[in-house]
Amino acid sequence: MALMLHHHALEQLRTAEGSAGEGDVSALRRELERLLQIYPDFSPALDRLAGLLEEAGESQSALRCRLRAVKAEPCNADLWAKLASLQYRRLGQTRAAIQSLKQVFAIDVAHGEAAALVADIERAASSHLG
Repeated sequence: MALMLHHHALEQLRTAEGSAGEGDVSALRRELERLLQIYPDFSPALDRLAGLLEEAGESQSALRCRLRAVKAEPCNADLWAKLASLQYRRLGQTRAAIQSLKQVFAIDVAHGEAAALVADIERAASSHLG
């Protein structure tokens, strides 16, 4: 049953992305918010909405979406990596980002985006030290 609901929600997400049209971000955002009213823990919609919010500079709202997404799908390394990136790059929350990165590497020790973020954090730390 849960798989059928997930499939139906995924179909609705694809429809929302298609019907919003190219460049109509506000229409897509409305459709995603509507979809999340029906499926509040649907991580692909939370992930997509978080991306739109980040692009709009709404970092705190994006953070709430990213946190909901990892709560809904805690074994998804990509969601954790996106959360870590938001925490570090947009919010300056280095410690929180490191904790999220630990989750990524517990799931996928060779996650490329997470490894790149670790390198960025290490470069920033070494430039502050000397």
